[in-house]
Amino acid sequence: MKIEKYDNIKPPEKIYERNTNGKILYIRHGKTEFNILQQKFGSENVKTLGKYTDGILNDEGKEQAKSAQKIINNFKIEKVYCSPLRRTLETCLLIFENHPERNNIIVEVCPYITELVNCAYDIPKYIEDNKKEYNLNSKIKFDWSNFDKYFKSNDEENFFYLNFIDTLSKEEIQTKFNNLVEARKKRKMSDEVSNLTIYAKEKNIKTLESFKHLFYRTLCFKKLLENNHKDSLLDNQKKIIVVTHKAFINFSTSKLAYNMEKIDKNPEDCCVTNNCEFISLYLN
Repeated sequence: MKIEKYDNIKPPEKIYERNTNGKILYIRHGKTEFNILQQKFGSENVKTLGKYTDGILNDEGKEQAKSAQKIINNFKIEKVYCSPLRRTLETCLLIFENHPERNNIIVEVCPYITELVNCAYDIPKYIEDNKKEYNLNSKIKFDWSNFDKYFKSNDEENFFYLNFIDTLSKEEIQTKFNNLVEARKKRKMSDEVSNLTIYAKEKNIKTLESFKHLFYRTLCFKKLLENNHKDSLLDNQKKIIVVTHKAFINFSTSKLAYNMEKIDKNPEDCCVTNNCEFISLYLN
């Protein structure tokens, strides 16, 4: 899965607003137990905890998603995109489960919009399990054809996030891939994902996927939106909904990131969203 490196491009004049007025609405997933741990102890101190791999919503997160229905049910929907992690899939199902058009909504699961690859929590446990639970026959229809398009095997799609890790060598990535394949066979993914994050921590690697790479991913997704919806971007009667993650939204909403030669932290001008908060994202 190729990520284009878009350099020397200008940010849009208006990049986001904290409202639902725009055509494209980004929403962060509902709260999880790991979110609480992060706030209490800091990400660096909990990033290697394998038990939180591909974490799910807690009770508060489920209620947040159900509350978001009150907003989403007022909109006609053109398209929905969702990250392949469980917390976003679950949020997406809950916010649309009572939508008037729910029988006609097909959610496109998009690997571009997954979370920054950093903590064990940010890594999918078993994509095949997620596909079985959230599919074209579930309460809200989920379309996984992007994974068939981009990845040639079950192992490749399960470990798609290795394509986003740019702080390890090709040899290191191959070794980690082999270890993960074996862990998947034994259904011990939590242990091996934990080992991956411990390895990075021992090498003093701040994030497995660099912030710069995440920024390029946000640009690739914006280009996808422009290409897929070029004839309807000015029509606010129908909304494009993107169910994603905090860091992805951070770098999607920053103008400073366009001009930062080296990005080693969250940009100061980014929109830091609350769980299940909607924002309007503008492309031009």
